[in-house]
Amino acid sequence: RREYPIYLAAPDFSYADRRAIDRAVASLTYHNFVVRRPVVENGELPAGSDSAVLERTYQADCSLLRQCTVLFAVPTGRDPGTLVEVGIALEANIPVVVYDPAGENRNTMVMAGARNYSADLDSCLNAVFSILSGVQQK
Repeated sequence: RREYPIYLAAPDFSYADRRAIDRAVASLTYHNFVVRRPVVENGELPAGSDSAVLERTYQADCSLLRQCTVLFAVPTGRDPGTLVEVGIALEANIPVVVYDPAGENRNTMVMAGARNYSADLDSCLNAVFSILSGVQQK
């Protein structure tokens, strides 16, 4: 499982409510997945960051996403950055799993584009296993 990194698309910021995010990360790491966390790896930008810093971070996040096999989204609070990352992954044909515990993102593009959309974490974990079993068979 370690050779199939998972990109975490979520508002993984120090000031955000991260309970659902932490639950998802704990479950994925329990199952020995490597969870790539762009906010942790590329930094949390301070408010008012200049355009050069924004561009550098955007490029680093996109590069990290392209290195991953699956995007696992936890779009709490209808976070626009998370939803943009979902769109980028869909366009790049990277499978997307959306764990939406509060059901805040019941949107056609999110629900139809994702391989799995659910408020149930176990359903989302099962989807990751299913996706990776297909990757391994190729």
